[in-house]
Amino acid sequence: MRMANFKFAGHRSGGLLLLFLLFLPVFAAAAPGDKAIGILPVFEQGDSKLGSSFAQHLTTLIYGQLQTASMSPQLLNPGGLYSGSADAETLDYARSNNVTAVLVTTLLDTEIPDKGDFFVRVDGKLVDVASGSELASWESTAPISRHEFLTENAHTYGREAVARMPGGAYGTSAIDIVELSGSGSHPFDKTAVGKAALKIAQDMGGQIAHNAPAGAAAAPPPAAAPSCKIDFRVAYVAKHASSKSYDVVINGKDQTLSIVDGKVPVTLNSGPVLVQLAVHDAPYKMPKQDVYQANTQLGCAPEQHTLVLQIDQVGEGTLKWQEE
Repeated sequence: MRMANFKFAGHRSGGLLLLFLLFLPVFAAAAPGDKAIGILPVFEQGDSKLGSSFAQHLTTLIYGQLQTASMSPQLLNPGGLYSGSADAETLDYARSNNVTAVLVTTLLDTEIPDKGDFFVRVDGKLVDVASGSELASWESTAPISRHEFLTENAHTYGREAVARMPGGAYGTSAIDIVELSGSGSHPFDKTAVGKAALKIAQDMGGQIAHNAPAGAAAAPPPAAAPSCKIDFRVAYVAKHASSKSYDVVINGKDQTLSIVDGKVPVTLNSGPVLVQLAVHDAPYKMPKQDVYQANTQLGCAPEQHTLVLQIDQVGEGTLKWQEE
């Protein structure tokens, strides 16, 4: 799928690089029975010149914006066959996740003029899950400062690399701008590209708050409850098997090195849980996503002993709680 190239510090397999630990403000997630707004992964067309990393970051930033707007966002994972549209299969999956509407976003081609700033363009649609009708559509845009972008990357990668970037001697092949823009010492949301992503996410949040159907805009207050120990794992439900090789960040902390026989024992505070991961041992030909992002609510109830990301035969992912 389009979602690739996050950089996890603990990656042990050599191929996937995860550059993201965006520390989002922590608000309440949708409680069981609440109707939420589903957030489908930002779809990257392939000619945006920003690459799939930007799409991944933008998906998470939109999630954060809906939380700050007192919405009830639910990150959805429609699998590797997702084509950026609210088709019948995607809507069926959304209904199974108890959302009332879904946000469908597409990263369009980036305007890179000979002089001046770059312009990011993202198409947004809010779709009613029950009927499949479009509730609203819009295009969000934001500039990327050419000067800031080239300056920060010249400092990191050298002038020779910058000469091959957009705005330098821009060639015929698209360059993944985001791959050259984030690092552990320079977080994505502080870069020129990240600032543009945040502006896009803020506009998306405003559009959804204005157009969301009734009953989708009231998130429950954060619960004042103690922390508790849980286990996390990844299950391939069609194969009745568990993943033994994956990278995972839970609530902003890389837990990859804590994996023991496929499980991650972790202590979390009651409240929202955000899981971001990449699996490396998916069944043959399963159309997985390169990166899964999912959220749920922890109340430290007895039935919340094990949190499982269930991935089905078409790569659709859903978080489920299991008793011990």
